[in-house]
Amino acid sequence: MAILEYSDFDCSFCAKYATEIFPLIDQAYLQSGQVNYYFRDLPGPAHLNALSKARVARCAGEQDQFWGGAHDRLFRDQSPFDGPGMTAFAKALGLDWDRSMPASPVTDTWRPSSGAPEAPPGWGSMALRPSSSAP
Repeated sequence: MAILEYSDFDCSFCAKYATEIFPLIDQAYLQSGQVNYYFRDLPGPAHLNALSKARVARCAGEQDQFWGGAHDRLFRDQSPFDGPGMTAFAKALGLDWDRSMPASPVTDTWRPSSGAPEAPPGWGSMALRPSSSAP
């Protein structure tokens, strides 16, 4: 079984889900390996910072800082993002900004239950979200 989440880092409803509901799903189903979890960006056109935040999150994902790092921080603090703000955010996470940001596409992030390294066919490029049982 899998859950596919489409989300927007500037959406207050998405933030509520990420901070209140997702932790319950994670604890009950993801950590035990019962469910695979997929995250896809869906930046809304009315949210001017959503695409930039998604790109920063992808940069973080390339450096193993998406889950628990960028994802959680971006939903906890939905302040506007300008160029210096993005750079400060990346530095606070300890990201190598120059290495990843220019090439970071908005893609998918995958959280499997079994630690399988491959994404399902046709789901795009996905980064692994480690489970508590993963080495």
